[in-house]
Amino acid sequence: DSLSALSDLASDSPFKGNLNDSLFLRGTNAVEGFKNIALIGIGDLKKADHETIRRASAVALKTLKAHGVTEATVAFESISISGKDKDTKIAAVFDGFYLTD
Repeated sequence: DSLSALSDLASDSPFKGNLNDSLFLRGTNAVEGFKNIALIGIGDLKKADHETIRRASAVALKTLKAHGVTEATVAFESISISGKDKDTKIAAVFDGFYLTD
């Protein structure tokens, strides 16, 4: 499945999933319908909060820009902020995008 494929690709890189880590996978078919994938680390999931997601979103935007990406899809369901609803997650992501751009 897609998660296994991404895990395999990431394991062959220095990407560890720590906050501020990023891995850009160009031309991979690991996830159907997506040519390129950016993995962004958020560190310890138990400690993830609004600020963590904001910072990770800033890293994501910088990573995408560095690779010339002009369009992207964010997998909001994969973002973990314990006990927070989807709107809070979306706000954290856009805070990071806005403050970076």
